[in-house]
Amino acid sequence: MFVFFCMLHRLDFETSALKMMANVPLLLDEKAAGIDVLTRSARFVASCESVALAAQGRLDFTCARWSKLGMHLLMFSTCQIMVVCANFESYSIGPAWDRGEPYHWWWVPQDVFHGVGGLVCNAIFFVSMTHVTQGCKDAVSDLEEALKERGASHAVRSQTSALLSSSVSGVHVFALSFNMETSVAFIWALVCTLWASAVAILCDRAYWRDPSHGGDEATCACLAMIDQTDHLVAGGVAFSYADATFVYPYNYGLVACAAHDYALPPYCNGTTVAQVEDWCPTSWCYVDEACEAEKFESDTFAGQFYSYAACEAGSESQKSTGRRSG
Repeated sequence: MFVFFCMLHRLDFETSALKMMANVPLLLDEKAAGIDVLTRSARFVASCESVALAAQGRLDFTCARWSKLGMHLLMFSTCQIMVVCANFESYSIGPAWDRGEPYHWWWVPQDVFHGVGGLVCNAIFFVSMTHVTQGCKDAVSDLEEALKERGASHAVRSQTSALLSSSVSGVHVFALSFNMETSVAFIWALVCTLWASAVAILCDRAYWRDPSHGGDEATCACLAMIDQTDHLVAGGVAFSYADATFVYPYNYGLVACAAHDYALPPYCNGTTVAQVEDWCPTSWCYVDEACEAEKFESDTFAGQFYSYAACEAGSESQKSTGRRSG
């Protein structure tokens, strides 16, 4: 439907351009008849503006009817792409926080359809509407070129171009003028969003969750809360290492298996993997004392236990590296 209406309006503006250029010989004929320049230019500009405003009015009527539908199509197709990104995360590293159904191979055709369909819908939306707006601009520039070729004065050309450019704005969605700049800006924002999503997912897979985890449930449940009374400060919980104090998030080691130490000082905040300890990207969490998986008593929270084995990451390698106790 969008393509059909856009084709109609593009043809409408091309026809309007022909009508406006048909007035150029009349402008020159009036010059030959000795009519003064102000009268000739006023008649010519009024005639061209009338044709242009009629075409823009028909386009405005269509835009008023399709703005809501157009925004719905744009947002729906964009959300489809975002859902595909979320499913890619589920496929790469398992359900978020080990909750929900794992990704199944038979979902691939559906996601391919949604992802490609979303991109195609966005492309149709942007290309079609930008094509109509470009047709408006072409009509004005073609008329100006025709005036220049026929020897019209610079004043007539400038006045005609200024009035038509202000009268013919092209496609708009609500109050947003739809042109090439708008299309490029939105597409660039969408590309950056997709790129950021992909990078975040790959980083999550590489560092925040242990690759051996594979989305299976932990053998022991991670604790949702522990006694943090002695460590609570503004913005999180405070720990002291090597005569320095560091503030960590309130959910440090809690709720779910994750690489809770990743990117935290003083051992895991290097700018490259080579600058951090081996255990930094490994999943662990605090567990109940009754947990049957291998666990260690925390040196930070008295009476609490943390476990790598509960998150199926093993623990012997972490012990041997001299990892500070959680």
